Amino acid sequence: MKNIQWGEVVSLLVPLVAVLFPLARMLGTAATSMEEGNVLVVASGILDGRLPHADVSYLYAPGSVWTVAGAFSVFGTSVVTERLVGLAYRLLLLWGVHRLARRWGLSTAACATLATWAVLAPFGLIAYPWVTGLGLLAAGAALVLDGEDRRTAAVGAGLCGLAVFHQVALAPAALL
Repeated sequence: MKNIQWGEVVSLLVPLVAVLFPLARMLGTAATSMEEGNVLVVASGILDGRLPHADVSYLYAPGSVWTVAGAFSVFGTSVVTERLVGLAYRLLLLWGVHRLARRWGLSTAACATLATWAVLAPFGLIAYPWVTGLGLLAAGAALVLDGEDRRTAAVGAGLCGLAVFHQVALAPAALL
C-alpha cells in the first residue's frame, strides 16, 4: 500500500467541505438569470439540431454549451443537469488552483483554493463559459508546469487549448 500523504489529503478535504456545505441550496434554487437561461436554451437547441452562432444567437465560444448539451443528452434536459456541469467546471478550477499553489506549501494551496471558492460561490453553479475556460486553463497550466512526463504536459497543453474553445478571451493566456 502506498504511503498516504495526510497533509495533501487534509489540504484537499478542507476546501471540499466548503464546497459541499452550500451545495444543496445552490442546486435547488430556481433559474432566474438571463445567462443561465441562455445556456439552457442554446444547449437544448443543440439537441434539436440548432447550432450556436448559426441558428441561435450566442455571445460566447461554443464549447460550454456543447458540453452542457452533451450532459443533457445523457442525463436529460434540466436546470440541475446544467448546474452539475457548472459544479464540474468549478471543481476543475479549484483542483487547478490547488495544484498550482501547492508549490508554496499545502496550507497555501488550501487557502488559495478556499479563496477561489469564496469568489466563485456567490455566482452559483451556472455553467458560465468563463468559469469553464479558467478551470481548463488552471488545470492545464498545472499539468504543464508539473512536467512529470511528456504525456502529462501534453494533456495540460490540450486543456489549455480547450480553454479557448470555451472562452476565446483566454487565447493570449493559453498561448503563454
